[in-house]
Amino acid sequence: MRRQYALVAGAHRLAAAKKLGWSEIPCLTLYDEPDEQARLWEIAENLHRAELTALERSELISEWIGLTDKVGQLAPPLGGIQPNDKGVRRAVRELGIERTEARRSDKIAGLSPEAKAAAREVGLDDNQSALLTAAHVD
Repeated sequence: MRRQYALVAGAHRLAAAKKLGWSEIPCLTLYDEPDEQARLWEIAENLHRAELTALERSELISEWIGLTDKVGQLAPPLGGIQPNDKGVRRAVRELGIERTEARRSDKIAGLSPEAKAAAREVGLDDNQSALLTAAHVD
């Protein structure tokens, strides 16, 4: 039986290797990893791309916050912390971002699909202030 492989991170490196005509490149192959863990790797890779809009970046950070609870990389904090706050703490530590950025990203990502589409249409998808204002109204 032949295994199915999926590229989770490194698409740009793979494209460069192909362009150079390389027949082999070093890689890390993971087996039996949960889909959520693979998605976290992909999000981390994408967050390092400079061409993300504020909306795209916010959506990725918010998704990271939600996924870290599913993956359960850390023991849950003791008492009094809201469930989503655990994900915010992990995002701050694991992504190296400020707590305010994690919280703002979660608010922006919570915009309705219609509000996100409207922001893209009028060119406000890279304006964090406008997106946060819309998030308070939405």
